[in-house]
Amino acid sequence: MLVNKDWKIESGEMNVTLSKRLVNKKTGNKTWIFKGDFATLKGAVDNLVDKEINGTGLTDLQAVIKKIDDLKRSIVKEIE
Repeated sequence: MLVNKDWKIESGEMNVTLSKRLVNKKTGNKTWIFKGDFATLKGAVDNLVDKEINGTGLTDLQAVIKKIDDLKRSIVKEIE
């Protein structure tokens, strides 16, 4: 499941995998980099939210809430 242009969540028989897209600045080639295995979808989504919030340096509570809402909408859109 593609969450947005930068993140995807995939499930197998034993786990749920979180991956991030990286783009080579010189060649423009895109590749997916493994970021973690989780026992549940909730664990993968919680980790994704943490990475997005911590990685952006958001300090305004309203901006943090908006970022979380945007991620939730992306996930729900893919599920529907």
